[in-house]
Amino acid sequence: MARQSSWTPTDKIDMLVAIRKAGLTSTNRTDLNVFIAKYLKAAKRKDFPWWVNKFRSARGQYDFSTDIPQAVKPSVSRPVSPVKAAYVAPINDEVASIPSSTMPAVMMSYSSLSTAMPYVPERHPGFIPFGAYGDLLAILKSRKFYPVFIAGLSGNGKTQMVEQACAVTKRELIRVSVTIETDEDDLLGGFRLVNGATVFQYGPVVEAARRGSVLLLDEVDFGGTKLLCLQAVLEGKPFLLKKTGEVIHPASGFQVIATANTKGRGAENTRYVGNQIMNEAFLERFPLTVNHDYPPMAVESKILKAFAEVQGIALTETFRGNLCTWSDYIRTAYKEGGAEDVISTRRLLHLVTAFGMFNDERKALEYTVRRFDDVTAETFIQYYDKVAVVAPEGAGTGIPVASNDPNAPF
Repeated sequence: MARQSSWTPTDKIDMLVAIRKAGLTSTNRTDLNVFIAKYLKAAKRKDFPWWVNKFRSARGQYDFSTDIPQAVKPSVSRPVSPVKAAYVAPINDEVASIPSSTMPAVMMSYSSLSTAMPYVPERHPGFIPFGAYGDLLAILKSRKFYPVFIAGLSGNGKTQMVEQACAVTKRELIRVSVTIETDEDDLLGGFRLVNGATVFQYGPVVEAARRGSVLLLDEVDFGGTKLLCLQAVLEGKPFLLKKTGEVIHPASGFQVIATANTKGRGAENTRYVGNQIMNEAFLERFPLTVNHDYPPMAVESKILKAFAEVQGIALTETFRGNLCTWSDYIRTAYKEGGAEDVISTRRLLHLVTAFGMFNDERKALEYTVRRFDDVTAETFIQYYDKVAVVAPEGAGTGIPVASNDPNAPF
């Protein structure tokens, strides 16, 4: 009698795809058992899928090139066209190392393959940690469900901090860019028309929950009340997919992190047009809120240095110091109401990149501040001229030196 197991139709589809991807189109029991043993170990499962034994022929062979077990066929009355699986994320390096062949067509009533592809970010050699990075590492290492809301001005490294924390802890990351149009269908999944057949495709939230990945809701304060579909998800408990009746049980390690320019109260000025006033019940489900500010001058100097070294740009210590002092002055003016914009860390990196291409400090400076209105751009340039003066012609390379002007701003 065939032993039943906890394998769902989706699990069976995934395994069949993996078997075919490994090139096992027709194999004997021994080869198949070796492959499945590796698959189960990688998936951290112990129960042998009974349906594989059930569909072996009397000769001890199973033809994966033509036969599709009834267990993975859709239980619908209308005809369903073959759906080609476009992507299968490797479970780990052991399974990923198995030789692959052309991806097969698979009959399915719904797909576990989301358009959001999980990945473990690569470690950036120029990343300099600061702020709450250490605390974020501790949360990810604990693998406990503890949603984090990270708020801060644009271009200060919120998203990169999350990516690099995932890289260090080797955690899969699914990043979703939230907009005012983002809704339940985008996040949890919905029905799609594929090759003439209607299939249900899981959204990135479900995919992250099932895989135990880190879900990054980027720019979450652009979303509206449609994000309330995540209320149950943010509690870390099993949640229902209303469209299919399926209950999703989050795997160990599932985590939700949101980044935003505001704390969900809307923008205080015109710099962040489109940021929404968020529902209090939604925000209350984030137990930890981080205020992520721009890095201190000493840290920002290290960031510029590391970035220049990685890019192969000859950035002098004097020029680097002038840039950090200049941006700090502007940020101070912004906080005190004396400026309407700031120079972000991201814009400083743009400036360093421009300098590396043109080898001209003034041109790099002017090009990177022209994104602001003309008055603001000219004011920023004047700030820089007060912070640093160019050495006289013939005195060297023309690199600015620190100014002793007592009338320097602030």
